[in-house]
Amino acid sequence: MTDVVTIVVAYPLCTPAQGDEGNALALTYRLRVRGVASRVLVVDEGPLPHADVVLVGGLDESGLPRLADLLDTGGLTERVADGAVVLGVNAGYVVLGRDFEDADGTTHPGLDLLDVSFRHGPEQTGPVVAECLLPDVPTLSAYWSHRAMAVHGPTNRPLARCTVPAHGGTEGSVAGRVVGTFLHGPVLARNPLLADTILGWVTGAPLSAASEGWAGLVRRQRIGEDAKDPSGWGGLVYSRPSLRRVLTSRRYRIGSRR
Repeated sequence: MTDVVTIVVAYPLCTPAQGDEGNALALTYRLRVRGVASRVLVVDEGPLPHADVVLVGGLDESGLPRLADLLDTGGLTERVADGAVVLGVNAGYVVLGRDFEDADGTTHPGLDLLDVSFRHGPEQTGPVVAECLLPDVPTLSAYWSHRAMAVHGPTNRPLARCTVPAHGGTEGSVAGRVVGTFLHGPVLARNPLLADTILGWVTGAPLSAASEGWAGLVRRQRIGEDAKDPSGWGGLVYSRPSLRRVLTSRRYRIGSRR
């Protein structure tokens, strides 16, 4: 690792964004509280530069073949061979697998960095609580918004195991220093200790301890609320009735008389 950690956001214009820039912000912040400098490079076209971390994101409903092609010709596998850590979220996760199916049912080759294939399926949305299978990372809080269905191969190593929703099964995939997941939030902003683990791979040693701060409070609050109410409305928020409870009450129900 150099004195400045280089974080590359790869081809964000290929697919619709979903708060993906928050993952880069989370990484830079977690480095800054330890006194480590960083820089973020956004690459819209052309080859990927040297990077310590490559972030790939976006929705998985359009632009996937183009994204996969740019990552392939841009040299992502070479960056991985050079030691870069890769985090693929949603669209980024899909193109890191062996192959994927688009909305028309056409199968396209992926980067083959993860032992997962993807098939187009019904929309999966809602809050997720998942027990992370990486060491020293606590329960993850996030949400889903995707249509791809992961078909895991025999060597797949999952990132986490879902407790909400109950039918969620395993979540994500890890192969060496490559991580793929459907978890949004953004996932690293909601789960700063996962960000710390990824950065520990970059530095070659665990980072010094640092508080999760407000992100930790939000993470714990959302885990508790989503466990009570998997719809995502949370039951009680700061000891007050949730918006859903208010809006569905008789007083505020649309068309009701006061």
